[in-house]
Order: sequence, then C-alpha cells, then structure tokens
Amino acid sequence: MFANCRRWLLTILCFLGVGIVGSVYLSSMPLPKIQAEEPQAQASQSQQDDVADDAQKESADDSDVASRIVGETQCMDCHRAEFRRWKSSKHATRAYDLLRTSASSRRYAEALDIEFSEVTAPSSLCVECHGTRQTLATGETRVLSSITCESCHNASGGERGWLNAHAVYGKQGSSRAAETKEHYQARREKCGKAGQLRSEDLYQLAKTCFSCHVVGNEALVNDGGHPQATQNFDLAGKSLGEVRHNFHLDQKVNAEVATLWLDPLWNGKERNGAGRKRLMFVVGAMVDLEVSLRHLTETKDEDGDFYENMSDRVVSAYELLQEDILEVVEEEEDEEDEEEEKEEEDENDEEGLPLLTDLLEALEEIYEKLDEEELVLEDDRQSCIDAANAVSRAAIAFVAKHNGNRLTALDEPEVPDDE
Repeated sequence: MFANCRRWLLTILCFLGVGIVGSVYLSSMPLPKIQAEEPQAQASQSQQDDVADDAQKESADDSDVASRIVGETQCMDCHRAEFRRWKSSKHATRAYDLLRTSASSRRYAEALDIEFSEVTAPSSLCVECHGTRQTLATGETRVLSSITCESCHNASGGERGWLNAHAVYGKQGSSRAAETKEHYQARREKCGKAGQLRSEDLYQLAKTCFSCHVVGNEALVNDGGHPQATQNFDLAGKSLGEVRHNFHLDQKVNAEVATLWLDPLWNGKERNGAGRKRLMFVVGAMVDLEVSLRHLTETKDEDGDFYENMSDRVVSAYELLQEDILEVVEEEEDEEDEEEEKEEEDENDEEGLPLLTDLLEALEEIYEKLDEEELVLEDDRQSCIDAANAVSRAAIAFVAKHNGNRLTALDEPEVPDDE
C-alpha cells in the first residue's frame, strides 16, 4: 500500500512539474502583434494606432454579435404594436423563405458552388441579410428565420447589452415622463456604447439598411447573377412603408415618423414630421453614395457587372445630391432673398447647405472620372476610400446639424399607396 501511494505521489509531482515548465515557457513568449492596414497614406502613427485599436475592438464585437442576439420575442412584452407590425412585414415573412423556395436562390447557390441544403446554414453568406444568426448558451449557432428587431437596432443582450437599460427611467417604477435630464443623458450614452441604434441615430440606421439592400459581395453579383441592390430602394420611401412601426408614444397609432425623435421632452419643439421625412431622403442619398464608393474600392474585376453597377450608383447618388437637393434648396433661398430683404440675419443660419456644397466639390474629380469612364482603380483606389470617409463624416455632421426644416424646398416624401 505504501508503494502504491509513493507511485501516485510521484505521478502528481510529474504533472505539476510539466505545468510549471509550460507556464514559464508560455509567459516568456512574445505576444503576437496585430498589424492593421494603413488607413491613409499620410496618416500619423498615432492615428494608425487609434484605427488599429478600433478595428480590433470592432472585430471582437463582430465575433460576439450572435451571442448577444436575444430574439424578437424579448421585445414583444413592451412593444406589442411594433411586434405585430413587424410580424406582417416582408422582413419577417419573406426574406428568409426566399432562400428555401425561390428558383433564384438555387441558381445563385449553384453558380457559387454552394450546396443548396447549406444556403440557410449559420455559416452561409446568404443568412447575413436573409436571416439573423444567434448563438445559444450551449455554444450552438442557429439562424432565426427572419430579419428581426436586432438586425436593425443591433444585438441587445449580454451583461453590458442595452436591452435591460434602454427602458429604465430612474428608480424602480419611475415613468418616462418623470425621468430627469441627467438620467436620460446617462441612459442614452450607456445604450449608445452598448450598440443600440435609436431613431436619432439616422445615419447609422441608414448604413444598416444599405448594408443589405446594396449587395457588397462581388462574386455574388458577377458569378451568381444576384441583383446588386433592392430594386428602387429609397430609405425615406421604405421607412414610410411596411417597415414603419412608430408606436412608442401611442400604441394605437403608427405615426409616419419616429415619435421619440419628434417628442419635445428632450428633443426640442422645432422638429416636425415633414422635416424628418426630408432629412431621411437626404441622408439616404448620402449613405447610398458612401456605401457605393466603398464597394467600388473593394472591386477586383473592373470589367464585371459589380464594378459597372457601383460606378453607376456613385454617379447617380452624386447627381441626386447635386441637382435634386443642393441646387433646389439654393434656388429657393435665392428667390426668397429677391422677394424680401432680411432685416436681421441669424448668425447661425447659413445660406444653402455648406456641408453638402463642400462635400460635392471635394468629390467632383472622382465623379467626373466615373461619369466619363476614366477612373482607374489601381491609381484612384485611395482617393475613392478618402471620398467615402468624407461622405461618412459629412452625413454624421448633417444629421447632427439639421432637423429637416431647412429642406422645405424639397418635395416631402409620401407614404406609399399600399399603406
């Protein structure tokens, strides 16, 4: 018996020795360096480090998104009218089913050498836009068969998620009307950091819509024959159509625009529905330009349909901003100035849309090259990347600066007839 104990003791000591040696070895190894792509040719080292840090965080967040998806039923308790509205939409009823039932889906899969039985698998590129990936506590990843609330408003669960925080107005039992301004600002900041996209985040919401409604996969378009975008996709028009679910302040009325964006409690009294619609129209055009430019820079085959389609989209979006928005607004202001002289000019009331004017001037060379089919990606790729970044900054600033009241010269987008 003593001999057996000694053998066991020796065995345990051997294991401990291996563990200690392994730990020392691992601790002595240098950590792998993550090399970030240089964001811009003339960026400073500190700027590159910031971009690398952001990219690393973004990558980590992306890998964790599916595990923070809680599913649409978690929203139903507090948003019953919104849930019913969503339940009858094509996002809920048709997007995923197209993968399983349409002849086009089978054709795309065959062209890309994807087994048709794998089209709806969690690893499929198709479910990025036609479904919602969710990773369960067991580690299993599955696909929710619809475009859910979190597909648009971002994953909400997890210890630091926004699901439980976004509707807490103070101490237990506090109502929204009784929330203090300080608590509201802290709540908004917390939910924003957790990734929630609210109605005030118009630029980010638009980017989310365009991420699927303008296809960014070159092979899917060139080899698979998939349309490069949803036909006649327009942010304002779609937002006023069947995806509209603005019941938050009145569960019986589906308002034309987001009620929290209009609500004077925290957002001021100057906002109105017509302004919001026009703002959506302008921001939609800006995001279309940005997204199309970004996809253009990622093109590998300049002779393919993908490149041609993205070039056309950039040209069309530029002309829409120039001719149908900027020139229309400036023309009306010129006419008003001729009719009457303003006795007092508000120093903050800039004529025209200077953000848009500066942006279009900066992008004019790229526009002309594309319009005349003279752009060469090998030479102009970085210029296109810089242009896309400039559009992004301008769109964010435009949303922060405008409530739509300066856009009265533009036609007010209408609710679709099928409503």
